[in-house]
Amino acid sequence: LLQVLEHLHCRASCSAMSTMLFDVFFIEMVNTLEKSKDDRAVTEKLEQIGFRVGQALFESKSVTGTRFKEQLDVIKFICKEIWQVMFLKQIDNLRTNHKGTFRLQDNSFRAFAMMGNSPAEQAKAKIMLAFPCGVIRGGLASVGMHDVDVKGEIETIPHCKFDLEIRTPS
Repeated sequence: LLQVLEHLHCRASCSAMSTMLFDVFFIEMVNTLEKSKDDRAVTEKLEQIGFRVGQALFESKSVTGTRFKEQLDVIKFICKEIWQVMFLKQIDNLRTNHKGTFRLQDNSFRAFAMMGNSPAEQAKAKIMLAFPCGVIRGGLASVGMHDVDVKGEIETIPHCKFDLEIRTPS
């Protein structure tokens, strides 16, 4: 999946086609998983795929030898660099209490662009959030932040929020 993402986003002249292909690929991945398993299993699988993509993408996009001084630096990298590669835009809003809790807000999440607000669409959107939650967790794990809770939340489609709680050893 990472190779597909990098290939799709590597050529500026093909960006509209790349965007469309990624969107279709992502939706079809969800549809395929939904056909064969229950919602919980699909959510877990999407989160696992996202985790692996997040790890690989974070490692390939961060400058070799880059040391992040604080948690906030890592989160900003995800909001600016990783989100740009994955969804062709940066996170719209980042909030923190400076104690390991962060809220990332995307006001126009790409995967939800063509979805409505029906109960069925809302249910599918909740499942789809597992992938970006996995991407975030994978990115954080790649820099040693393993004890992290990431929860996606939908207010109204296409708005979504991601709540992160990073626990540090006491």
